[in-house]
Amino acid sequence: QNKAINDTITQLNNLPYEIAAVIPGAETGVELADKLSHRMKLRSNGEDGSMARRNKYHMGEKVRQAGVRAVKQRFCKKETELLEFLNDLSSNLKSKGMKFKCVVKPVESAGTDDVFLCDTIDEAVTGFHKIIGKKNGLGIYNDGVLVQEFLKGSEYVVDKVSRNGVHKIVAIWQYVKRPINGADFVYFGMKLIDPNTEQSQEMIKYSDEVLNALGIREGPSHMEVMYCADGPCLV
Repeated sequence: QNKAINDTITQLNNLPYEIAAVIPGAETGVELADKLSHRMKLRSNGEDGSMARRNKYHMGEKVRQAGVRAVKQRFCKKETELLEFLNDLSSNLKSKGMKFKCVVKPVESAGTDDVFLCDTIDEAVTGFHKIIGKKNGLGIYNDGVLVQEFLKGSEYVVDKVSRNGVHKIVAIWQYVKRPINGADFVYFGMKLIDPNTEQSQEMIKYSDEVLNALGIREGPSHMEVMYCADGPCLV
């Protein structure tokens, strides 16, 4: 892969143009854009930590390691791993007098592709087997499944753009999602939110902390955040 990337850079540098920037056009281009921009000495987020900017599991763990709130989760390749996490989650929720709920989804996809809201462990196991080994919406085969605690709240999108590590807010949207046609989360619409409210300002501050934890210093970002009773959390 390194040889292929370096050969590509040689070809790009031989073009009769001055290349000013390398920007990913889709989720699948993030890691490649990081490598090209870094090696071509252009404005870049660098190669270190690139996987955490693409893979949802590594993303959550990187955020947690930075001391920023992150969702409880586990990446599972086997049903036994899934059951171990779910049994611990169920016991924890039961001790708090809460009903069992969890979310299972691919780690490298987009939108609501194969995202399942599960009310029982059996439903989670069924979701696991629907995801594992399947080619997802971005054409990537799911070699594992991400299982997460269910966060109760309203879901928002925080869109930003960054330069030299300075983050600027572009827009905050509130998602409207409903269950329909056999899917748990289907987009019905989005509502533009005033960024000056106390809640919006809290989400803006939180999103800055997430961007810093992931080493995103340059370019656009699109972050889905659940605003819960105790504040925002990356989803």
